[in-house]
Amino acid sequence: METNTELSTLIENSMVEIETAKSLHEAFLPFYEQALDWNKQAKTIVVTDATQLTEMKQAREARLALKAIRISVENRRKTLKEDSIRKGKAIDGVANLLKALIEPTEVYLQEQEDFTKIAEANRKEKLKIEREQLLQPFGITTAFYKLDEMDEETFKVLYSNAKLSFERKIEEEKKAEEERIAREQEALKEQERIRIENEELKRKQAEQERLLREERMKAEEERKANEEKLKREREEAEKKLAEEKARAEAEAKLLREEQERKLAAERVERQRVEAELKAKQEAEERAKQEAEAAEELELSKGDADKFQDFLTDLENLKAKYIFKSKKYKTAYAQGVELLNKTINFLISKQ
Repeated sequence: METNTELSTLIENSMVEIETAKSLHEAFLPFYEQALDWNKQAKTIVVTDATQLTEMKQAREARLALKAIRISVENRRKTLKEDSIRKGKAIDGVANLLKALIEPTEVYLQEQEDFTKIAEANRKEKLKIEREQLLQPFGITTAFYKLDEMDEETFKVLYSNAKLSFERKIEEEKKAEEERIAREQEALKEQERIRIENEELKRKQAEQERLLREERMKAEEERKANEEKLKREREEAEKKLAEEKARAEAEAKLLREEQERKLAAERVERQRVEAELKAKQEAEERAKQEAEAAEELELSKGDADKFQDFLTDLENLKAKYIFKSKKYKTAYAQGVELLNKTINFLISKQ
């Protein structure tokens, strides 16, 4: 049937035995068919609004059903896999037993078969080690030579050349060491000459530093005398400046107190005027609101759209004006509060 085509194809492509394929098909086919049915139902559930409680409930039922199928599939998978693991371990155990029985005998028979090859290989290995030990004192790298396959005459030539090269190198190193010692002795003589010159330079430098110290001491005494003179002059100037500053501060204090008295009187007068203006504006605002309310009441008869525009205009008035002074900010805030009450009242009358 069409519903199990994909499952059947997957099992057949896994190349397992026929009985195993049949067992897998029987174990998982019910789950596969149930999942297909629920997937088909899930596509018909579409929620686009919070009021679709029935569709939401259907979605929950479908999800829980699919979850139950998934858990059942996982449990069945674990059960079948555990049995396969035990079967695999049994097969490995039998194979390892037979391998342990056969391999040692194979190795023994191989050794008997290759007796001549093994003996020759051992002889070459021994010869290689002996020749490496002979060449070792000369510092020659033996990795580039096939010492185990080299004939005796060729090895003697190699040994002789290595020994001669080593002795020549030793002689060259000895000569280089003698030349180095001679250079060091010359360098010591030059260092001694430089040391004597440096001692003389140090003596002359010490004399120059002594003269400079005497000059600096004299200059320091002159600097201190000048500083004392400047200090006295600065103290006299600061004293005079402090006296002038005190006089100026006293005069400024008197002037500031007079200004504060004037500002206090002006502030009292300004507050009185602001209070009068505020009372007048509030009265004018109330009269204006009453007139506008009467006018709007007349216009609203039989005209719902205009009434709605009126509400919108009232709402916009709450943010139409911006005032800087505290007085008018307060009055405007009170007016907005009254507007809110008016708007709520009008809405209730619609």
